[in-house]
Amino acid sequence: MDRKLASNFIIPAGSVPIFSVINVLILVPVYEKVIVPVLRKHTGHSRGITSLQRIGVGLFISIFSVASAALVEKKRRHNPNPSDMSVFWLFPQFFLIGSAEVFSYVGQLEFFYDEATDGTRSISSAMFLSEIGIGSWLSTYCNS
Repeated sequence: MDRKLASNFIIPAGSVPIFSVINVLILVPVYEKVIVPVLRKHTGHSRGITSLQRIGVGLFISIFSVASAALVEKKRRHNPNPSDMSVFWLFPQFFLIGSAEVFSYVGQLEFFYDEATDGTRSISSAMFLSEIGIGSWLSTYCNS
């Protein structure tokens, strides 16, 4: 893919997931300040929706991320010169995965703090974060 941002700057391949991180940084405050108050009025729940509903929304959004990635990969494979495709073709799936993370990751942590017993709260959070780290490591290993 063409990773040129300007004539003298090429986006490093390893920094492409920053699209997802930027989306999370923007969407978390928007969710908390805009979406939660609207949901609170409709549902009566103090957090807008329950933590399990929030996880479900995140998983549902991730379906669209995978579909977007499949469409872009299909276009890349059928393009006679894939190096002409801009790196910004990857933006939709990274945007969607960032949106899914806002819902599912935060929903999971809320679930652990609200629903887990005192003895399992810390271990649940630690296991969740360890899974993310191991998944990232395996992803890096598979790509190298």
